[in-house]
Amino acid sequence: ALVGLVRVSGNFLTKDKVIRRLIEAKPGRPFDEKALRNSERKIRATRLFNDVRITVQEPDPAAPEYRDILVEVKERNTGSVNFGVALGSDSGIFGEISINQSNFDVADLPESPSELISGRAFRGAGQEFQFVFRPGNEIFQYLISLTEPHLFETDYSFTVLGSWRRRVYSQYDEERTTARLVFDRRLGDIWRIAFSPTFERVRLTDIDNSAPIEVFRDAGPDEFFSIPFGLTRSTLDALARPTEGSRLETTLALFTGDFDFTKIRADYSVFFTIDEDFLGRKTTFRLNTRVGYIFGGEAPTYEKWYMGGSNFRGFDFRTISPKGIRADTGEVGDDPVGGDWLFFLGGQVEVPLLKEVITGVAFVDSGTVTNDVSFDDYRLAIGLGVRLY
Repeated sequence: ALVGLVRVSGNFLTKDKVIRRLIEAKPGRPFDEKALRNSERKIRATRLFNDVRITVQEPDPAAPEYRDILVEVKERNTGSVNFGVALGSDSGIFGEISINQSNFDVADLPESPSELISGRAFRGAGQEFQFVFRPGNEIFQYLISLTEPHLFETDYSFTVLGSWRRRVYSQYDEERTTARLVFDRRLGDIWRIAFSPTFERVRLTDIDNSAPIEVFRDAGPDEFFSIPFGLTRSTLDALARPTEGSRLETTLALFTGDFDFTKIRADYSVFFTIDEDFLGRKTTFRLNTRVGYIFGGEAPTYEKWYMGGSNFRGFDFRTISPKGIRADTGEVGDDPVGGDWLFFLGGQVEVPLLKEVITGVAFVDSGTVTNDVSFDDYRLAIGLGVRLY
């Protein structure tokens, strides 16, 4: 049997091309049941629809070798305005107000004020738009981004992003302006490549007199370009709470401008299910490691490696790092200035305690940050915790 006409229905706002480019079955080609299942999975993965159904129609007696295909979708509300407040030992107290639209269309200008107010403008092309405002006592940020998941109807996605952020540290404030383009492509089901040229302007302000001399040296304002290349391989069974599979992410970034250097980083995590109770709740084990290295020049303090806090439990924020020389005394102080070499190795067991809402965690974190490739000053933390989902 051959594929006949492919019809799409139910998409009152979403353009046909957003759906059709994900349908593997093409008119005139041999009929393939697997291709239909893959197509349905891809359309569901866009999260633009509440329901997706692909059915094969009865053959036309006039052309019995052809089978038409009907793709039925039910659109969902893809826009949201979100409000939140967070408290963290790494980030202080901050709020978040965000506007998100996952079915955006930058070319769909409103023809009237009522069309804009009703939400029928700027919709239907499957683009992702986000505006975020984060006010806080330690973090203050504006961010806006637009993503086209199929640039010129190819398999490449394209993102343009701009942000301004102020980050308050113990000895100084960091102000960072960022403009970034991201080109991304999935290779098969598990591999993904990315290329993201970035321009940044960084300035350090409100520097304490006792801050390290390295901070005064890097006060700026400094401007530089970075060209990161990324390669990711993932076989995780879920994004939010995986129970099986692994993820490998590697990045090579070339920096040029007021500073010239190169950063490489590799992160690897693997998940195993070690037990499953009669309710289907799984006890999982996660092993993860991270390696980073800076070479080819001297990086500023705000681009070096730090650990401690959420990325290394049991130690205060950014305290796993070489320490700087105090500007007021000329002696080595307690303030971190970052290192060129990072190594981390950790393991974690997560056990369900109350339904899927509360889990218990036992973990071991270990690693170091130094200026040379070595395992000096190696730290180790062992702990227990509770998580609320």
